[in-house]
Amino acid sequence: MSSRPTAPDDGSASPRAGGDGAAVAAPSPASPASSASQRSAPGRGRRVLALVRKGPGMAWQGLRKLARHPAWGRLWRVLVRIVAVLAALAVVAVLLIRFLLWPQAHTARQWLEQQGSAALTANLTIGQLDTYWDGWHPAFRASNVQAVDRDHRMLLSAGTLEGKLSWQSIPALTLQFASLTADRTDVLIRRTDQGMLLVAGVPIEATKSTREDDPFLNWLLSQGHIELKSGNLRWLDEKARLPQLDVADIHFTAERHGVQHAVRLEARSASLAPQPLVFQANLRHDYLHGAGNWRHWAGQASWAFNQLQLPVVQRYLAVFDNVNSGVFSTDGTVDIRGAMCCAASCGCARPAWTCC
Repeated sequence: MSSRPTAPDDGSASPRAGGDGAAVAAPSPASPASSASQRSAPGRGRRVLALVRKGPGMAWQGLRKLARHPAWGRLWRVLVRIVAVLAALAVVAVLLIRFLLWPQAHTARQWLEQQGSAALTANLTIGQLDTYWDGWHPAFRASNVQAVDRDHRMLLSAGTLEGKLSWQSIPALTLQFASLTADRTDVLIRRTDQGMLLVAGVPIEATKSTREDDPFLNWLLSQGHIELKSGNLRWLDEKARLPQLDVADIHFTAERHGVQHAVRLEARSASLAPQPLVFQANLRHDYLHGAGNWRHWAGQASWAFNQLQLPVVQRYLAVFDNVNSGVFSTDGTVDIRGAMCCAASCGCARPAWTCC
């Protein structure tokens, strides 16, 4: 006789033998997909970790293979040949200029006089022109340089003009000097009856320009060293029918070191002030902009104008309504940062004048 309990007639689950009659469901076996994912997760992590560990080594091997590619050798040989050809051309050009062209440059004096006369619209004469070499710089010395207009007015004169050309003139395609010194110069600045401004006979645009990079100022600050000694400046205003104003004993220096510029101007005028007028500046321009772009200057400028005769200033500048007598003195310093005055200190002597 079997001891297995018989199932009830109503179809309910039969109680387990020896139990309390409660029905307990047997655990179902795990599915194959879930068990496979559980087994593959640790394996995937180990593969990723191994790949991370091997990454630097594989990258290094790739770089070594790239560096050993035959194309690099051909490229280096081509570059070496190009550099060698350019160096040979530069050496040949320097030797030609050094021994053939520049020693004969003094014979071009008449050509220079013709070109200068056409540019100044005057008769330019050069008393003597000598060329020589100062180290590796082509140098020249000119004396008795004069420019006279059709009315026999002296527009420009220089007792001695000495200069050393800079090799930067070749890549810049403009005339640049390592140094330029002018002694006993005289320049006439004239305003005609029609209001045209002429500097040594060259017309100057006096109206406001939208250009921020002034060509002349850019050229001036691009030179290595410029010095003007014992200069004389004459201002003649024909439109206002004023007497000629002479500013004598001018000493001007401009020196450049990279993007650093030092400028100093000292002048005397017996009719304007008994003491010298002094202006100096130490500036720095941005690398990505021209030296003549004043909006990208940074530095400091100072001035000292003592005992200015106000009637003379009033005659040429018309600052006040009317001034009969008086003197005025001022000196100060201003810090410049990108076309803005960041800080300034100014001292002014109390003026004394009479007006009517």
